[in-house]
Amino acid sequence: VGYINHQLAKDKQASSISIAVVTSEVYDPHSAAVLFAFGATVLYPYMMYSSIVAYYERKNLSTLALQSKLKNSSKALGYEDIEKRIEASHFDAYYNDKSMFPLEMGGFYKYLDGAEYHDYGPAITKAMHNKNATGKENISDFVGLKNLIENRGQKFVRDFFEFNSDQKEISIDLVEPKEEIFKRFASAAMSCGSISVEAHEAVAIAMNTIGAKSNSGEGGEDPARFDTLKNSKIKQVASGRFGVTPGYLVNCEELQIKLAQGAKPGEGGQLPGAKVTPMIATLRHTTPGVTLISPPPHHDIYSIEDLAQLIFDLKQINPKATIAVKLVSSIGVGTIAS
Repeated sequence: VGYINHQLAKDKQASSISIAVVTSEVYDPHSAAVLFAFGATVLYPYMMYSSIVAYYERKNLSTLALQSKLKNSSKALGYEDIEKRIEASHFDAYYNDKSMFPLEMGGFYKYLDGAEYHDYGPAITKAMHNKNATGKENISDFVGLKNLIENRGQKFVRDFFEFNSDQKEISIDLVEPKEEIFKRFASAAMSCGSISVEAHEAVAIAMNTIGAKSNSGEGGEDPARFDTLKNSKIKQVASGRFGVTPGYLVNCEELQIKLAQGAKPGEGGQLPGAKVTPMIATLRHTTPGVTLISPPPHHDIYSIEDLAQLIFDLKQINPKATIAVKLVSSIGVGTIAS
């Protein structure tokens, strides 16, 4: 199909000749979409229809019911919604004199007043950065933000749900206080190099403010943050051992040995050289601009005994810290825990 379409285009005949594809290879929207992309005008997936007929004949379906199945299958491969959008754009471009622009910009990707709803539109952004007379942001300024979100209507799946319970309300005194709940909060392990120093510090401040814990990730941490609200209570020890110093290890409540990562189990990590700024290089004790590689395994852990040795060593430098081991598989957890 691609070859024929290419030749027709080369001969300047592509707009005059349609390609009808009779094929046994189309059985889902993706394969149909690929053929359309290569130049097909119409498809007849005869093998798909034959398979449907053969399958339902064994179930003794009536002719009417079988026709319904075939129509449903054809509709599942259809692109009516795409066609309607193209027709609407074509109409606006050539026949709609009422439109200010020949082709509307839309608003699906970029906010446009009166077009597609954006959760982070100008009103939301302004409310998020609302400041009082002193020029400082205050938690009380977010009442407007709360109202905008609560009154946005049914825009997300969660907006369609309501509480439906026959249980009576309980006294707020029976609910665990927020201070106790906050203690169980923890942010994901993200290094300074991956999300920026500013974002990294903001997460730590937020977690420490509510009495929860933030995780430094594997990239080390600026000693100036120790003993402040910017200090991460959980420090990570990963395969590259970047930034792992005595000062780093003692300034935490929990040490996490990262054996693997959920986002890329069994693989290592890489921080591109462009992200290794002088600040990041200082934290990791490396050279600015040079790509950093975290190998998949810890090169000193090849057995349960090796892991036990690292736990023992960490306990020697910080006896008060809880030691955690981060895994991404439940297989063998019991053995490691023992």
